[in-house]
Amino acid sequence: MNQKGFPTIIIAIIIIIAVVGFFIYQRRASSPANSTTINQGEQNAVSQQSQLKTEVSPSSTASVPPKPTATQIPTPTPSSPSPFTDKFLMAFLACNNSAANCGDPRNHQTFLAQSNDGATWTLVSGVQPLSGSVPDVIRRGNTLYIFSPGTVACYHLNTGKIDLPQPVAITAGNDSNELFVDPSVTFDANGNLVLFYLLGQIGSDPAHCPPGESSCTKVIRSATEVSGSDGTRFIVDPGDRADISINGQETASDPAIIKDPNGYSLLISRGPSVEVMTSSNLRGTFKDIPTLSGGMLVSNLGGVPDGYYDSASGQYWIYITSGMNNSVIRRAVSNNITSPLAENQFSTVLSGSNIGLGSSFMVASPGITSNQP
Repeated sequence: MNQKGFPTIIIAIIIIIAVVGFFIYQRRASSPANSTTINQGEQNAVSQQSQLKTEVSPSSTASVPPKPTATQIPTPTPSSPSPFTDKFLMAFLACNNSAANCGDPRNHQTFLAQSNDGATWTLVSGVQPLSGSVPDVIRRGNTLYIFSPGTVACYHLNTGKIDLPQPVAITAGNDSNELFVDPSVTFDANGNLVLFYLLGQIGSDPAHCPPGESSCTKVIRSATEVSGSDGTRFIVDPGDRADISINGQETASDPAIIKDPNGYSLLISRGPSVEVMTSSNLRGTFKDIPTLSGGMLVSNLGGVPDGYYDSASGQYWIYITSGMNNSVIRRAVSNNITSPLAENQFSTVLSGSNIGLGSSFMVASPGITSNQP
């Protein structure tokens, strides 16, 4: 080999080595070992995402909130025992003579009292008075219905809450609303509320004859609760329960219905007296008791009555309102209502003073019921 060709050979060898080295490098770059390294990285990333999903999955054992479910509303329970603990309840009106014109029914308030014997009464603790006059009260299940002319308020014994007074509508056969005052409430055989009431008249005291009339007939009717209305809607029962003829300054008002062994008795206020009528049928025609002169059970001792037949003792409890400005509620106990009640049979059971309102308060218009479901 001559010396001129030696550098050429050397350069050729270097080029060949470079080319071979390049191909070897390319082969190694695409070899399975490097491919495995890349795929493992991808798997690590997928594994981390899977781990995150597992940690928030409901099936995970990690402490995570449970899947939401429909809200369950608990049955309401009273926050404290019911204040209505005694056997009997009374709704009555009261008014402070020193602070208001108590001749105006708009100034009257309805209070609730309770008793275990019908003679000693105390205000029901924690129950605020309602606006309203000549009230009545009855219990059905865990609800007390407190009626005043045109309204009813409901006290729920299981929750301790009271619904504000709602309008009461009495509908006659022609779908017109009937004017009524002085409601008295009882049950029929099906558990429906039945209101006894004096038919109202526009523009004057419904207890009296309309202006310009020297004689008239006062009408007592009844109406039965519309199913599902919860004491707010009633339909007039056919016929009149009682028709009472009055003259001049006579009055007839404030009916009070009593369930007793003979059927039903109806007390009616005749000014300072009380007339009683009876019927074997709740929706029948009530008639005077023949043994009572003019049907009068109480004469000139008090009116605006209520009554209760106590089956345990077999006695009638007759309550009346006595007096004018500072009126009180008195009671007589009798084995029957076929003989007139005398003055010495009555005693005061409730006054502004003994009920804790104050001596300036007048109380009147009792409505008595049993505190049983």
